[in-house]
Amino acid sequence: FSDMNFKKLTILSLVFLISGVVGYLFPDVTLANKNFSYSRQKLMRESRDNAKRLQRIKKNRQKDYGSKSESFLFVFPKIRIRYLEGSISNKTTKVQNSIKTVILGDWGISQSVLRYETFKSNNSYDVINNSYDISYTFGNKLNFTLGLGFIYDGMAYIRTSKNLYTSSKVSGNSFFGVLGFELGMIEYLIGNRINNMEYIEFHKNSYGKILEVNTKYSISGSQLIFGIGLNY
Repeated sequence: FSDMNFKKLTILSLVFLISGVVGYLFPDVTLANKNFSYSRQKLMRESRDNAKRLQRIKKNRQKDYGSKSESFLFVFPKIRIRYLEGSISNKTTKVQNSIKTVILGDWGISQSVLRYETFKSNNSYDVINNSYDISYTFGNKLNFTLGLGFIYDGMAYIRTSKNLYTSSKVSGNSFFGVLGFELGMIEYLIGNRINNMEYIEFHKNSYGKILEVNTKYSISGSQLIFGIGLNY
């Protein structure tokens, strides 16, 4: 061979040997590429699964929060605070009634004060009563309340030209209905209240002595009541 041919043969032999060594040192290059592709697909699939899992956790938390909110509203229902007043006045009689009410949800409690004054046959009658009421309210924006009251305390005075008779022995009840209309947080109220009461065991002060008098005094009547309220 010539020198040129010998050089070519030597270069080809080296290339062949080097390629064989490379193939021996890195026999799984193609397989590694395949494994890399597989790992990337697996990673993407796991990422998608994790995203779906996070979405499920988020939805479950929202459901739990919603249920907690509902139970919170159940524990703390709507609150209404009301004040109502009624008044009747003519030449011989004057009646004033004031009612303070707190309603929690549908049930309410009230404290009522009734003042009654009248003049008959030169005698004057003066009565003041305190009552506790319970009530139930139907509806929301437009609502109707029914209630029942019980007199727990009172005082009656009967004045004649000669004596003053007094009694604190009272019994009685009240019935009332109230129509309410909400406008925002303000509530406008109108209703009617029926009062029934009876005083017994009157006493008179005669020459420094308290004498019991076998006298009864009964009062009954109805009146319109008007009021305003706040709701939360």
